[in-house]
Amino acid sequence: NWEDKASNLVALAEELNLGLDAFVFVDDNPVECGLIRQVLPQVTVLQIPSRLHELPSLLLKDGLFDTLRITDEDRQRHRLYQGEAQRKGMRREHASIDDYLASLETVAAIHRVRAEEIPRVAQLTQKTNQFNVTTRRYSEQDIRAFVDSPKFAVFSLAARDRLGAL
Repeated sequence: NWEDKASNLVALAEELNLGLDAFVFVDDNPVECGLIRQVLPQVTVLQIPSRLHELPSLLLKDGLFDTLRITDEDRQRHRLYQGEAQRKGMRREHASIDDYLASLETVAAIHRVRAEEIPRVAQLTQKTNQFNVTTRRYSEQDIRAFVDSPKFAVFSLAARDRLGAL
């Protein structure tokens, strides 16, 4: 498309329902990098070095692409994005928000965190988004300690609709 890169990043963030702070912009053009830094200060900007052999080091520094562990949800992420795109399309087909929500047939279940869910729970605490705006981050060991402690009750919420997991 012919939109500027900043507008494209904003549109992509909205489409994926991610904060701009989740994006890393990589470009070889210092003007483009400067523009993104100025217009979208939440976005991490990396300028491709003139010595291309330095690029891997640049991408690996600061742990921007580190993951604690790949979870089942990570493996299914493309399906989650596809479902969200379908939901947005369905919204336009309904006259009211109530009709739209009813058509989704959403169900939710809450339960105590199970051992196999601990990696995902820990992963979610590492993010800053609409669900976690604190500065508290917990490792899998931390979550396991909470689950095993009689002082804490740790719960998980799972939701899905007719298009899949939410």
